Formats: sequence, C-alpha cells, structure tokens
Amino acid sequence: MDIYFQKYAKSLLELTLSNRNIKKCKGCFKENGIWIAFDNTTNNCWVEEFDNLNYAICWLDGLFEMSEIMNFNVFSISKYLHFIPKIGYLNIRTKKDILKTTYYPA
Repeated sequence: MDIYFQKYAKSLLELTLSNRNIKKCKGCFKENGIWIAFDNTTNNCWVEEFDNLNYAICWLDGLFEMSEIMNFNVFSISKYLHFIPKIGYLNIRTKKDILKTTYYPA
C-alpha cells in the first residue's frame, strides 16, 4: 500500500479523524520538527510520532511494533537507501506526495 506524504498526508489524517469511514490509507508528515505517522489500514487510525522519517516509514511498513522501537535500528546509506541490521535493506523513493518503499530481505 502506498504511503502518502507531507501536505496530502496531513489533510488525509484530518479527514480520517473527522470521518472514520474514509478509505484505508497510511501516511506521514513533518510538523514542528516531529514526524507524524498514521496507519488507517485496519480502520483504527493508529497515530505515532517519530524523530526521523526513516523510523516513521519502517513503522508504517510493519518492520517493528512501537514496543520494539528501543531495539530497532535503521541507518541511512544514501538519500534513498537504508540499512536495517539483521533485517535487510529498505529502499525509499518519493514521487510527489506518495512514498514507495521496497524491502529487500537479508
């Protein structure tokens, strides 16, 4: 599933919180230096805050639960390539307001 990004994601979250019958979606945006990520794929609209985009994307992709965040690491190799120890690689590509992610198992 696509991850919506920035202004469109913020609008989508606001719409989702005001109308629980919105389509299943997920996204993230930066506000006041914090990345806000939301996942409405189960129609429960989970919302979490992150210090950086890499962790927000990994959470949205289901690579860790919030209870596991202290033991989860992701390192930037380049703008679009990240290394996750013991898991593999995560490739992030942006196009307008949509993030596409590809996971390559180790």
